Amino acid sequence: MVCCNITCVWSAPSPDARIIIRRDGSPIDTLGVTAVAMTDTGLIKYQLYTYTLTVVAGGRSSTPRVASAYAGGSKELQAPRLVSAVGSTSRETEIVVDLPKLRLDNVTQIINLAGLESALTEQKFAKALAVTDTGTRTTHLVTPSEDGWYRVQERVLDSEGNTSPLSDSLWIYTGSLQSDAQNFTTEPRYHKILGNWGNATNFYRSARHRMRIVLVVHTFQTDGTPCRYFRLPFRRP
Repeated sequence: MVCCNITCVWSAPSPDARIIIRRDGSPIDTLGVTAVAMTDTGLIKYQLYTYTLTVVAGGRSSTPRVASAYAGGSKELQAPRLVSAVGSTSRETEIVVDLPKLRLDNVTQIINLAGLESALTEQKFAKALAVTDTGTRTTHLVTPSEDGWYRVQERVLDSEGNTSPLSDSLWIYTGSLQSDAQNFTTEPRYHKILGNWGNATNFYRSARHRMRIVLVVHTFQTDGTPCRYFRLPFRRP
């Protein structure tokens, strides 16, 4: 987009001098000593240009003077200032933000502010703004999808879709604050094994690093009543 101008202004040097002006290293004009300003036209909007002014007199040139400017101002807006972010048990979060007045070059006024974007970690919430909101403090109410901890950051954008860098961040918790308590006065529930013992002739064996454990089932009579007992012999290395 070609639309913008930049005006360079300086003080007049000695009366027999010429002034050579360069833009981004290339000469664009040579002026007489009486000139104290020059307007560069047909520039690309939001592009940064660097100008060098050199005075030439008697075959000698001066040390160059250098200045830079964005045509039409910086494309990016200044970042908003995150004032506070407070969660709640309902997850609704109140975010307070100071909106910028200038673009990132710290010179150009913002004349087309359009919106605010609040980021809670990966969840984003948009709020429409009016041009008259520029430089004011605003409150943004947002509700994330889950209880938990979130990193809150802000940025603004203009009507052309240009955005600011992200603001500083705040970590907050929002959502239910449930807790569990135990006074240890209630006896815990136990697992009960129901049913009778049965007969078995299976042998169970397990081995572990140079040691073998063998479970043997023996049957014998005591007062005429069938019984079982278990012997666990250990074989050591």
